[in-house]
Amino acid sequence: MQLVGEETLLNAFNEQSIQKCISDQSIIGHNVFYTLVLIEESNSFALIPPNATMTNEDEFTFECNGDAWIETNLMNLIELLVSSTIISRIDNIEQLINYYNRIIHPHPSLNIYTVDNLEKLRSFASLVRCITALFPAEQAKNVFENACSLGGFNAAFENCNAIHEFIEYLRNLFVDSASTTDNVLLNRHRTLLKLEIEFLKNWPPDNSEQYPEVLALHSKPENDLWQYSAKILSFIDQEVELFSTVLSKNGQLEDPDEFKLLDECLANINGATYKIERLLVNRIHMQLMLRANKQGTPEQILTDNYIQFEENVRQLLGEQSNHNSLSISLIVWIKYYIELYAVALKNQCSEEIMGMIDQFLTRDELPLSLTLKLFVIKQICELSSVKFDTFC
Repeated sequence: MQLVGEETLLNAFNEQSIQKCISDQSIIGHNVFYTLVLIEESNSFALIPPNATMTNEDEFTFECNGDAWIETNLMNLIELLVSSTIISRIDNIEQLINYYNRIIHPHPSLNIYTVDNLEKLRSFASLVRCITALFPAEQAKNVFENACSLGGFNAAFENCNAIHEFIEYLRNLFVDSASTTDNVLLNRHRTLLKLEIEFLKNWPPDNSEQYPEVLALHSKPENDLWQYSAKILSFIDQEVELFSTVLSKNGQLEDPDEFKLLDECLANINGATYKIERLLVNRIHMQLMLRANKQGTPEQILTDNYIQFEENVRQLLGEQSNHNSLSISLIVWIKYYIELYAVALKNQCSEEIMGMIDQFLTRDELPLSLTLKLFVIKQICELSSVKFDTFC
């Protein structure tokens, strides 16, 4: 069966034919498709989203590297494929996946077109894949249709809680019995978890200032979102620029107030486990280690930054402010420095700096001494492929 026929496409294209904009004129967009508008005065284009109204020429400015009409039609093809009209025609849900994949992985000649609603189609495709993985083929079609109608799925979520509520809607569709195995439950949990992460990953770019919502959701003890949080944390770190600051300032934050939103968020969500702080520390520490070779040999880095190391340790011990971001920054950089020390020990480095670090770590009055030495031992064990309990 042909899901979208030629007549359907032609009707869709005709409905969004280019409109001209006269000064001070309001233009009401289509209820399903994007509307391309030619602004004659400036010889430019505007693109009105579905169900929107353009009240002035500066709204919905549209810049396109290729043909504006072609790009608009590509975007409207996506709107057509995810519309209730087309979804209701599905006989075989695998057919729908094939159509979605053809658009998601287009011919290279179409790469000049950004197609801003492509993420919307990816979200629908992710939902279809999730449903087909969890439900029998004879049920999958109805589950998908109901998710789009009864569940209200349209790939546009108002907030992170709306994403979580939709995942819970899907979870509640299952009726388990005594015969449901642990493997089935575990597979379902992981599949729904990955779908939730996929939706959450697409949410921050358009809602960058609301990233605390994402962190708050990850911090809740009843979910396991942290297991797949790498991409989301990467985007959030690009927004707050904590990693780049740690890298360039050796763990120092010249103006902690720049991270006020992050600090307020962490203060509100931190529980006994400090889950989000640990995730941020581990991620930024890993990024520092991946770039260590560009900074010089371990011995050079240890020598050049020893004074900074002592200062950061003392500052961390005396840190009494409400700046969680500063604590994260200091901990990350100290871990980075100490891991390089472990690498140098493993390589049997005998330079003077090794003795200086050793003396500093063995001072009885240093409360962090035992923690840092234990970290060094664990790193040497890992570098030597030796189990920690065997080493001890």
